[in-house]
Amino acid sequence: MGGFARRFVDAVNLRYDKTWTMGGIFHEPHVAESILLKMIADVPAVIVKYDARLESVQSADHSIKGIQMQDGSQYIAKIFIDASYEGDLMAKAGINHTQGREAKSQYNEALAGVGPIVITDGAHVDPYVVPGRPDSGLLPHVAPNNLGAAGAADSAVQAYGYRICVTADKANQIPVVKPDNYDPREFELLGRIAKAHPEITKTFHYIANVPIPNNKFDVNSLGLLSTDEIEGSAEYIRADANGRRAIEAEHKRYTMALLTFLATDPRIPPNVQADVRSWGFCKDEFQDNGGFPRLLYVREGRRMIGDYVMTQHDLYNETTIPDSIGLGAFPIDQHVVHRVAVNGQVGTEGAIWQPLARPYPISYRSITPKYDEMRNLLVPVALSASHVAFSSLRVEPTYMITGQAAGAAAAIAINSGNSVQRIDYAVLAAQLKASGAVLNNR
Repeated sequence: MGGFARRFVDAVNLRYDKTWTMGGIFHEPHVAESILLKMIADVPAVIVKYDARLESVQSADHSIKGIQMQDGSQYIAKIFIDASYEGDLMAKAGINHTQGREAKSQYNEALAGVGPIVITDGAHVDPYVVPGRPDSGLLPHVAPNNLGAAGAADSAVQAYGYRICVTADKANQIPVVKPDNYDPREFELLGRIAKAHPEITKTFHYIANVPIPNNKFDVNSLGLLSTDEIEGSAEYIRADANGRRAIEAEHKRYTMALLTFLATDPRIPPNVQADVRSWGFCKDEFQDNGGFPRLLYVREGRRMIGDYVMTQHDLYNETTIPDSIGLGAFPIDQHVVHRVAVNGQVGTEGAIWQPLARPYPISYRSITPKYDEMRNLLVPVALSASHVAFSSLRVEPTYMITGQAAGAAAAIAINSGNSVQRIDYAVLAAQLKASGAVLNNR
């Protein structure tokens, strides 16, 4: 890791004891935010506009001429960068893109397409409202098994959720409030899991509470039913602003209801109940939002289809990348896509966790549209990658790497008068290396 990503990690280490942060990995949200805001403040020419939602794009002659926001403001530029998780600018500009999962045959990827149904915690857990009675209907958060053939393409996305930050420090707590219309029957599946598997006694198996500095936990999804609201995000990318807000609100309600259930249902192990009851949201985090994260964790949105599509083969270093802009290294990490009833039990589909043998180079062409589509746009987040490859690329340290490359490429394109596709890669590589970027893994 180098460049701005390394600068960020080093800045985190300066705030904490290096042993505690494990190289800058574990940190409080407000610390990360303050470091990033300081980086922006160090460049006075950068002006940040918050809550600016894209309305429309004006383009001609393979170039974006301007964009209009929903508040009526307009922006004109020589180069545009879509660094959003959703890829809205890229889509509204008419760039060819995809969503969901490619078939295994499309790029010859072993991990692509619909995966096998896995039964772990769902073993011996009846999926029906009345056990043994399919006619009684399925439990909440369990779907019928309508999956396609193994390896087939589909439009499904891995689950979203909120990465909440909680603390047991009473002096720094905002209470977790039971949502209106809370109904414990919504999480009957989780109660049955706890009853069927008394050997599952650790809080971490129900909800991944990773310790971070100052008596806090970074909470993520783990287990058969956790903070990811599986299939709750299926329409998020296609939704308009109001539709997305509704989906975000539903994910927040789900999170609060889940925490309430874990803290109160008698089938949940007593130590787990006690842990969750001891938590509250942190007063010193997300202070303008009641301690709750401002953004839903959009793990995957649209993906551009450029001249070069990153695939599983690139992650395995089976290809030659002549135009590297940095290295990816995160494991192939796909969260659950479907939770289904199967043979009287409950299974999940779509989850993959596969560490990689070594870092892999990321092609500059993966952040540029095709030349015949748009010549002044760079897309470092919703970049050109298969679903499998994106499952490794989709983390913030990698986005820092691709984002830095996009910024450097934009400046080169402006100064040289070239399209983003026709800049001199040698100049880009030299600039990235001069700023500490690592471009090869040898």
